[in-house]
Amino acid sequence: SPIIDIEGKDIGVIYIDDRKRAHFFKEEDLRFFVFLGLILGKFISNALLHDLLRRRMIAMEAQQPVEELVFGNSAAMQALKQQFEELAGTDFTLLLLGETGTGKTIFARKIHERSGRKGPFVEVNCSAIPENLFESELFGYAPRSGIANADPRGRKGKFELADGGTLFLDEIGDMSYDQQARLLKALEEKQFYPIGATRPVKVDVRIIAATNRDLKEEISQKCFREDLFYRLSEVPPFTLPPLRERKEDLPILCEHILYQLLREEFPRKRITGFSPAAMAALSAYDWPGNFRELKQFLRFALIAAPAGRHELEPTDFPQEISAAPPGASALVEIRLTKPDEAFSPTDLAKRDKVVEVLRASRSNREAARKLGITPQWLSRLIRQFGIEITRRKG
Repeated sequence: SPIIDIEGKDIGVIYIDDRKRAHFFKEEDLRFFVFLGLILGKFISNALLHDLLRRRMIAMEAQQPVEELVFGNSAAMQALKQQFEELAGTDFTLLLLGETGTGKTIFARKIHERSGRKGPFVEVNCSAIPENLFESELFGYAPRSGIANADPRGRKGKFELADGGTLFLDEIGDMSYDQQARLLKALEEKQFYPIGATRPVKVDVRIIAATNRDLKEEISQKCFREDLFYRLSEVPPFTLPPLRERKEDLPILCEHILYQLLREEFPRKRITGFSPAAMAALSAYDWPGNFRELKQFLRFALIAAPAGRHELEPTDFPQEISAAPPGASALVEIRLTKPDEAFSPTDLAKRDKVVEVLRASRSNREAARKLGITPQWLSRLIRQFGIEITRRKG
């Protein structure tokens, strides 16, 4: 009788024999052992899952400290770390530059944590504030201010909410020229008037601003105020490098994001890491979307990875990643002996997937592992689809 796990796969058998009495067992005995196989399968699956979660927790506890993940080991990030150490504990206004997804928000939070300020970290997405709500969002409004649909008790703006802490102005390059002027006035005077107020509000706020735009180019195009730029750049700006310029950091970043996704979104997945081929494929990609794209692709891979697999493979990732590393396909020659017309669209897609994985693998056993099937089942598919394989040593 088979032992079946919680995913419906055979993971063993129960074998009982009595060679002295050929007809000793009855139909109810078979039903009992089938039921026992199901119970044992669930027990074994839960035990394996418990062991996996235990090992995963150990791996998480052994991860690099968050600060090391922010900076990494690449030369570009080590230079940034030195600048961080010099300026994080000061009260200077700071400007963070870098492409979308390079981690500017995480970096700003890290600066706030190191600053010693006791107040909160308040984030404002400047690109999302409509022109007519700019002042109420940043500066708030007084009680009975006369604003339509406003709370009669008044409301604090982001500046006042960040008192004693840090105000992070993300996407500051997307502010309109008029909004920039009102912001500059508040920064220079270190006070502001909530809408409807007759007295100014003074706050102790450290400003960190960030943008993915070239502000000097924006200044030349009269889209960004030069005086605001210099007010935000009391010290040289931090420039966060894109992921393609810090490939040395990719393994620890991938591991950190993978464990985060497993903990928060995929707690029952048995993935524990990356195969060497997967890490090579990830390192070969340029990551135009930086960290956001990396997290998106890792989430995609966790969804695509077959149940029961313990490592992510190149074929689990989107097409941009899943192409075989340079030189891998040169070691495999594949010839199809059956025409496409011999297969249904579903079988044709299955055949193409098998061929793609075979080309990216150095052996049929490796290909079977990537596909999440047994080598015997792969051999059957190879015969069914008329796939002839020639492998050369390399």
